Amino acid sequence: MAPPPRLKAIPFGERGLLVELAGGPATLAAVARAVAAADPALDIGVGSASMAIVDAAPMAPLRRAEVQGLVARCLLAERGARRAAPTEHRVGVVYDGPDLAEVASSAGLTVEEAIRAHVDRDVVVEVVGFLPGFAYLGEIDPRLQRPRRTSPRRRVAPGSVGIAGRHTGIYPTASPGGWNLIGRAVDPALFDPTRDPPARFAVGDRVRFEIAEAGDAGAVGGVSGVTQLPPPSTRDGLCVERVTGLATIQDAGRTRWLSRGVPSSGALDPVALAAANLAVGNEATAAGIEVAMGGFRAVARGRLLVSIDGEKARALEDGDPIEVAPGERLARYVAVRGAIDVPPVLGARATAVSAALGGLAGRPLRPGDLVPVGDDPGTRLPDRALLPIPASTDPLVVRIDVLPLAPPFSEASLAALFEATFVVTPALDRTGLRLGGAVVPRDVEPDRLPMPVLPGVVQVPPSGEPIVLGPDAAVTGGYPILGVLRKTSLWSLYRLRPGARVRFARGGPT
Repeated sequence: MAPPPRLKAIPFGERGLLVELAGGPATLAAVARAVAAADPALDIGVGSASMAIVDAAPMAPLRRAEVQGLVARCLLAERGARRAAPTEHRVGVVYDGPDLAEVASSAGLTVEEAIRAHVDRDVVVEVVGFLPGFAYLGEIDPRLQRPRRTSPRRRVAPGSVGIAGRHTGIYPTASPGGWNLIGRAVDPALFDPTRDPPARFAVGDRVRFEIAEAGDAGAVGGVSGVTQLPPPSTRDGLCVERVTGLATIQDAGRTRWLSRGVPSSGALDPVALAAANLAVGNEATAAGIEVAMGGFRAVARGRLLVSIDGEKARALEDGDPIEVAPGERLARYVAVRGAIDVPPVLGARATAVSAALGGLAGRPLRPGDLVPVGDDPGTRLPDRALLPIPASTDPLVVRIDVLPLAPPFSEASLAALFEATFVVTPALDRTGLRLGGAVVPRDVEPDRLPMPVLPGVVQVPPSGEPIVLGPDAAVTGGYPILGVLRKTSLWSLYRLRPGARVRFARGGPT
């Protein structure tokens, strides 16, 4: 079936499809829901005017054509469907944000007039992304529209109400952020993984803000129901004594939650996690402990069998220590026979720190934690390492599938990308990694609406220094996208420490 005129589809990395649709956010959301219902194997991230569709397995050209045909059929069906009336929400706000006076002054308004301009207009949910439960709400009164702050705050409190461009929004969890903060929402309950659906807002919903009194703001924030109670002290496990860097519980990550604004998470280096798991007789994708950018020490509670990075399994008696020292690779992995046994959240045990989901109470591990271990799987132990971890080259060559050129990129941008040698900077974490040492020029400064993004997406901010998104990255982004790294290249890149050199090459045949 040929796609209808309102549909444009291009490859999005080695296993994805980027589909642009006309018709507005409501049409896009309806088609995305229909595609997901028709093919449960697909994961769909939704932006303001496009959706990214990925499969659990690599998408060959035939698969892309099949998925494109499915989208076309769902779009044709949506044209004739009767839409239900949008859900309406009312959210109380205490207007005392640190940027409120500046927003009002820039608009030529008093603070009271600026507040009234914010509450006097219904806004529509255009995109759900950035953080689980975060909704881009537009369009606000033109007088209040302001660009993002030049210097983002390192921490924005949950429940904060902000303005960026033509949108307003509520931060569901504490996170860095560059929006202009004008107030605090009163108990918005934006995301709860125990609820169906977990996100309070859906694309197409309407939101009306109301003025609340300061005394009403005793309960602010946006995420609930994500904290697990500590395990009983009688369970076998690892008692954490020391952490330097970041230690989290990770597995293969989540699927089919991109459309709800939930990052995939999972191991930075799935090969190393798999090697450790196989060494102790677990499934390759079982949950283990990821130690990134530092070291880790714990002692055994009960008798355990452990492996670090796939080394030969060794037995620990009760009270024996296990220590992970920083190594040549950025992240190292501890696997325990029986696997780390924390409750799954949205289908995985992986920790998404930025969203306070999964793992142990949705946070990094810290001294005093008991990390519980599951039952012995009863499998036979291997007598040798089953999965070698590839060594890095200098410079590391990573392969990128470039998107069709569009502003702000040109042939000069690609030439700079492929000719330069970049350096891994200290600006790296599980959300992304910035490369320095060279820049990719941009010929214009576009005003971008949120686009769907995935781990491995290469964005170029105004500085020109490429950013490669990691497994905890937001599911939408505003920086223009140059391309998507191959999965194996992304894993290799995340084995490097700051100072390592990197070059780009074209992805080649899929």
